[in-house]
Amino acid sequence: MTKLKNLFYKFKNYIKIINKIFLLKIGEIIPIKTLPYSLAISVTNRCNLKCKTCGIWNVKNKGELSTEELRNVLKSIGRNIPWFTITGGEPFLRKDLFNIIKNICDYNSPVVINIATNGSVSSMHNTLEKIMGSCNKNINFVINFSIDEIGKKYNEIRGINIYKEVISNYKKVKKIKKKYPNLFLGVNIALSKFNVNRLTYIYDFISKNLNPDSIIVEPATIRKAFYNEGMKFQARKEDILVIIDYLIKKEKEKLNKLNGFAKIIRIFRYEYYSIVLKTLKYKKKLIDCYASTSFAEILTSGDIINCGLKKEILVNVRDYNFNFKKAWYSKEAGISRIKIKNEKCFCTMANPIYSSMILNNRICLSFIKDFFK
Repeated sequence: MTKLKNLFYKFKNYIKIINKIFLLKIGEIIPIKTLPYSLAISVTNRCNLKCKTCGIWNVKNKGELSTEELRNVLKSIGRNIPWFTITGGEPFLRKDLFNIIKNICDYNSPVVINIATNGSVSSMHNTLEKIMGSCNKNINFVINFSIDEIGKKYNEIRGINIYKEVISNYKKVKKIKKKYPNLFLGVNIALSKFNVNRLTYIYDFISKNLNPDSIIVEPATIRKAFYNEGMKFQARKEDILVIIDYLIKKEKEKLNKLNGFAKIIRIFRYEYYSIVLKTLKYKKKLIDCYASTSFAEILTSGDIINCGLKKEILVNVRDYNFNFKKAWYSKEAGISRIKIKNEKCFCTMANPIYSSMILNNRICLSFIKDFFK
């Protein structure tokens, strides 16, 4: 009975994803109302680290959306967005993070909830245990630890001696993962001039010693949402290309050894790296960007933006009584969306590229082929 129930929910999730992609594709031809495929919510600007690739820790945190305000936003969305990403700042610094995520589970019932964390908050495993024990077991949770280096070199990039605590928290989360098959553990590496020459070593070390379900390496770039303009951390393009080529080979090796949701994550990684490699090599847009259509982000201020790179504001949910649907479907948001779409913009950011990939026919066919291979 349990197996049949699980199969039913998996089938239901696939239908939800296919339906969302279909509506977004139709929306390219005729004007119909549909919400994005993926929504990131920045729950706080607070951060306890002082990273050399991000300046958000230096920003005064004010005007955070409250638990109640976020609840109203989530309630207005309904069960229409398959993928949620919780980000910041450091999300686990919010004492009400459990309530926020429980509301997403109850009101939105997405296929995936992805939580990005620096992994340094000592109580995070308690919050996560509570989340996993209270939310629907058919929702896939991905906890992505940001780990850019090893040991003392990690501390140098982060600006604070916290490496041991992060690894300790990682191991505690890994124990929780054993109890919940719907919990997946990932590691994000920001590729910068501080670690590019050691990246293959870092990647192999994390693979063997931490053994996450997935590792994503994303070139560190200037993002307005990270307040890192003027900070000098970007690696040379030539060095990035060597690393991305290495990562493509690594992902290809692992694809046939996986199945289920873990394989889906890997296929996304493989396609993402292929796009990044060609984008950097040829300096042109390889796929249409659907930021502000298939992907959007809500900032702590309530602003709905297209992506963290350009941080162009569509509207603010406060102006629409915290009703996301009304804000998203408003004339003001529509005008902003057309303006953003017409811009000749391309980048290497993972979230917008993921959301754009699902609307690209070639990648969708390649995705299906790789999944059933």
